Amino acid sequence: MISELAEAGYELAAGAPPTNYVLLDGAGRQVDVHPVTFDANGNGVYRMSNGGDWAFPARGFSGTGSVEGHAVRCLTADVQVICHNAADYQFDEDDHRDLWALHERFGVEVPQDVADWGRSQCC
Repeated sequence: MISELAEAGYELAAGAPPTNYVLLDGAGRQVDVHPVTFDANGNGVYRMSNGGDWAFPARGFSGTGSVEGHAVRCLTADVQVICHNAADYQFDEDDHRDLWALHERFGVEVPQDVADWGRSQCC
C-alpha cells in the first residue's frame, strides 16, 4: 500500500508496518492505515505498537463510504466509536471532531466528554 500511495504523492509520516502508519501528501491529506489479520470469526486482529492485539469486531467491516466520489469499504460508525473507547486511548482534538461528526451524521452514541465537547462547539 505504501508504494501505491507514494505514486499518488503520499509520503510515510509516522509509524511503519506491521503496526499502524500514517501517510501524508503535499496538500495535507492523510491516510492512517491499521493493518489487520482476519481470525476464524471474521474479526480483524490489529497488532498495536505496544505489541498487544486489538480485535475489530467482524460486524464492523460492513461499512461503506466514499472518497472523492469513489466508493470505499470502511468500518461502520458504531465500531469506529468502539475503537476510540479503549481504556488507555487519549482523545485529541481530531478524535473529538471525528467522533462528533459520526454522532451527527449517523446518530451513534459517543462518550460523554465527546458529547459535551460537541455541544460546546455547535450550540
